[in-house]
Amino acid sequence: MRRAPLLLLLTVTLVGLSWPQLGNADLSPGPGPSLRRPRPVPIDLRRLERERLQRRAQGSASSSAAAPPPSASAAASATAELHRLQQQHRQLAALRAERAQLRRAQLRQRFGARLLRRPEVKAELELHARRSAKLSRMADLAKEAGRQELLTRVAELERREAARHEKIMQAFQADGGQP
Repeated sequence: MRRAPLLLLLTVTLVGLSWPQLGNADLSPGPGPSLRRPRPVPIDLRRLERERLQRRAQGSASSSAAAPPPSASAAASATAELHRLQQQHRQLAALRAERAQLRRAQLRQRFGARLLRRPEVKAELELHARRSAKLSRMADLAKEAGRQELLTRVAELERREAARHEKIMQAFQADGGQP
């Protein structure tokens, strides 16, 4: 019986409500903490990179009025880099469907359409494509930054991923079972 006033006093102290505010406060228990992890929000990395470069170009352009002329060249180089990246993304997007069609034809010729229809094979192909794309992007960034040791490490990871994928696909092809 004595716990209710103590609990109310503790709630008021922890929440930081004064007695007049307490009359208007909703102290009913909510749904409680969710045990499910929230779904990650998909991130458009190209958009984020484009926005970062635009902010960098705008920041350099706005500071060029107060700064000596070299900052104007920094703004120009940031803008040139942005245009170069946009052009590169447009070229890759234009050829994406053609590359995908060619890759599917190569896979069909090598493994056969029947094997490629299996869900576990599809999952492995998707995993390999995702990992290869990430490693390729890492290699591009390391090359642009001039980080040779990182480029070497990424090349080794690409080699290991290709070997892992090849081993799993051969196991699927050999006995049709899980590796």
